[in-house]
Amino acid sequence: MKSLKIIFSILILCSSACVQRTQQVSPNIKPKDRTANWPKSERELLKEFNKWLYKYSSSGSDIEKEEISQAAMTDVNNYVQKVMPQSFSKWVVVVGETKILGSTDKIAETEFYVIRDDNPDDKYPEFDNIILTARVPMSDKASLNWLKKVSQGETVLLSGTFVPLEKDDKIYSNGVSSEPYNVLTNPELFITITDVAQSK
Repeated sequence: MKSLKIIFSILILCSSACVQRTQQVSPNIKPKDRTANWPKSERELLKEFNKWLYKYSSSGSDIEKEEISQAAMTDVNNYVQKVMPQSFSKWVVVVGETKILGSTDKIAETEFYVIRDDNPDDKYPEFDNIILTARVPMSDKASLNWLKKVSQGETVLLSGTFVPLEKDDKIYSNGVSSEPYNVLTNPELFITITDVAQSK
């Protein structure tokens, strides 16, 4: 009888601890939005691509996907060409790889990534985030100095201007694919750097 009382007391204590733990991890507590302090223009660009990516991914039939694809490509290209501000300041980005291209007039090509909300610890950011690509002539010492001070994988504050798309040009995915899903998942936009600062 005494052993039963002891077991019953242990069960009550365990139940109480579980209740307290459940209260601490309340489902009503929302995780902190890591993009909350980002510049508005950066959040709006991310929102534009995420909106259509969600519609495409949640669509059912192939016909519906094709309809959404056509609407998405028209909308995102129009957004980049006519709606989005052509300059940006202190965007929160992750530094990608730098490559030296060309044989005579060489340039340093560096990618920066706007990381999506659901990929904060992405190990391969070049494949599923927004890519901002800067092509810096080796004669542009100021821009090269900025690039030499940052490291691949580092989060920095990037300022610059977008290279305008030509009238009949369109956004590509990672410089190669024009397939709608790839463009929405991994679009590449070209930029000119005006400043790179360390992220606090």
